[in-house]
Amino acid sequence: MSNRIYLTEERNLSFDFESDLPDKASIAEIFGELTRRLEVKFDINKGVLVLRNQIENSFLAISTWNDGEFLDGLAISLPTAPSLFEQVADDGQVFSDSYAGIFSGNFFEKKLLLSRNSKSYMLHPLKHEGQIVGMLGYSSEEDLSFTVFEEGILLDITTKFAKIINDKNVSDRF
Repeated sequence: MSNRIYLTEERNLSFDFESDLPDKASIAEIFGELTRRLEVKFDINKGVLVLRNQIENSFLAISTWNDGEFLDGLAISLPTAPSLFEQVADDGQVFSDSYAGIFSGNFFEKKLLLSRNSKSYMLHPLKHEGQIVGMLGYSSEEDLSFTVFEEGILLDITTKFAKIINDKNVSDRF
């Protein structure tokens, strides 16, 4: 039985970064806690946090989530072509799809975002002052798990998270 939020259900997704996390929490730790909370309301089985290096205009995977297991300390530079992550960053909009078998990104993005049984997935750009500073990616073994994300359900949370990412020192990020 799915525990995801449907369009007609209340969407209380409050997350107060200041009071819910210690001041010294790393970006990866924030991602882990945010994902744990989203997992309660959505059928998330895999996720990835990707940061954008503005200087090199590249993406770096720094943390993953896989069926409740959080992996911190990654530093995987993602190839640029073909890149679904880059397409979503260029578009600046939330992207969700229920055809995980026809994934249009590169091999590394697919491995980071999808599991063998993934049916749907989404990428959510993290924007700060008009710039994409990173991206949240989640997949699910359920169809249509992330359609409500396109409606902006996470906008308040991701805006705050993007500001935190931007405010961290570059050496803390990469």
